[in-house]
Amino acid sequence: MRISRPASAHAAGSGSTAFDSLLTDTAPTGLQITAITGTTLTGGATAQSGAAVTGGGTGLRGTYDIPVGDSVTVTYTATVTSATVLGSQLTNLADVVW
Repeated sequence: MRISRPASAHAAGSGSTAFDSLLTDTAPTGLQITAITGTTLTGGATAQSGAAVTGGGTGLRGTYDIPVGDSVTVTYTATVTSATVLGSQLTNLADVVW
């Protein structure tokens, strides 16, 4: 997943960094997150607490400072569990709040 902070995401003329941006991703039923395999911080983005798997694989969480125009990319692996019905579609949405 990639979190970008375009200038249009903030008030016109503001160059403020999105401090303490909380990334959460709750895996849908049928998907278990098994490992964080990488995190890429571009520009001046920094990790306050890097992404970590939570709830035994039911999600992930991390906190970042993201300046305007920079981004954070978190890469992870997941396993489709036996709770998944064959042929079903799994939709996974992450959330960032600051």
